[in-house]
Amino acid sequence: MNVESARKILESIEEHGRNGCTVLTIASKTNIKHSEIRSFLKTNRNMVYQFKFKPNYVIYRFGKHNGSIDSMLASYGKKTTFIYWYWFYIINLFVVNIILLTGN
Repeated sequence: MNVESARKILESIEEHGRNGCTVLTIASKTNIKHSEIRSFLKTNRNMVYQFKFKPNYVIYRFGKHNGSIDSMLASYGKKTTFIYWYWFYIINLFVVNIILLTGN
């Protein structure tokens, strides 16, 4: 998921304040697939919090981001950039190894 989609999700949640909102509400406002939203929310527990007995999500106001969406997005952008470079490195190693093995 790109940073702009993450921004839409987080801003949609923030609009609802303390009561939060459900995945269905976020999907209807942002036109992002439910599965993508659920995946984002599940993997970014340091940004959002789900109530125990309700399906609502709210912005996590504690921790290193203190509820700042800009800080959350900056952190998310760095994480996704790292992942892309990691895979780029792995693929290049694989290609170089194949070239070296087939060259002999």
